[in-house]
Amino acid sequence: MRALIVYESMYGNTRLVAEAIGRGLAPAEVTLVPGEVRRAEAWGAMLRVRTQAAASV
Repeated sequence: MRALIVYESMYGNTRLVAEAIGRGLAPAEVTLVPGEVRRAEAWGAMLRVRTQAAASV
């Protein structure tokens, strides 16, 4: 299983929660994407996760 977690964190608290969620999804391959990145970059990360998932089936 693969997961993409997009989060936005001004002071770091939400980042900590996103990381905890990622650990809770183990042994899944988790990609964390900070919300400060451009929307297109987040979509690109999501598409890479989907492409890798399709290739592994």
